Parts: sequence; C-alpha cells; structure tokens
Amino acid sequence: RNVKKHVAQVFAAALVLYVWYSLNGGFLPRFLIPRMPYFKFGSEIGCLVYFDVDSDASKIRWARETNSLQTLKVAISDTTMHMIAGDVILRGHGTKSQSLIPVMAKPHLTDSDITLKE
Repeated sequence: RNVKKHVAQVFAAALVLYVWYSLNGGFLPRFLIPRMPYFKFGSEIGCLVYFDVDSDASKIRWARETNSLQTLKVAISDTTMHMIAGDVILRGHGTKSQSLIPVMAKPHLTDSDITLKE
C-alpha cells in the first residue's frame, strides 16, 4: 500500500516536470531567460553580457598599465573598472642580474614592486 502511494507520487512528480519542461522549453521559465543570458550556451551569446554594457564594447572600462602595487590597488578599488591590464617582464630584464621571476613592469624598466604571482 505504501509502495503504491510512493509510485503514484513519483509518477505525478515526473508528469508535472514533463509538462513544465514541455511548456517552458526547459526547466527555467521563459520569462526568466532574457534576464539571465548566461544560461544560454553556444556561439550566439557574447562575452559582453557579463559586463552590463548593453552590448556596446566601447563602454568597457580598462585600468591600463597596472604595473605597480599602488596602481593595482587603485584599479581594484575603482568599481567602474571592468578589466585590469598590465605588462610582464622578467626581473632584471636585459641586465646581468636577470632572473626567472616575472614582475609587473614595462619592458624599458627592469624591476617592479609587484610580481606576477602577487
């Protein structure tokens, strides 16, 4: 008797899920899909949906040349920035004291106060 009750409940739940899936074209309700574009997978979705720039890449704000600890802190604290860019060289680049430690600096410089790992 209990087994029949559980089988009926499982069948009813499966039926409800099937009807829901059939009507909505998936498990998410259709009205939520436009509001959640990251649930669309495939080539038709662009990376701009993650930046909240209304599909206009010119609105993406970059913090460029973040090659020191101070400029990195400023870039991280600025809530309007979307991307952070910096340059990487080997410490002592082009000198006799060159090492295999990557640091954040422009190529004409040879050292920085921040390494790539930091």
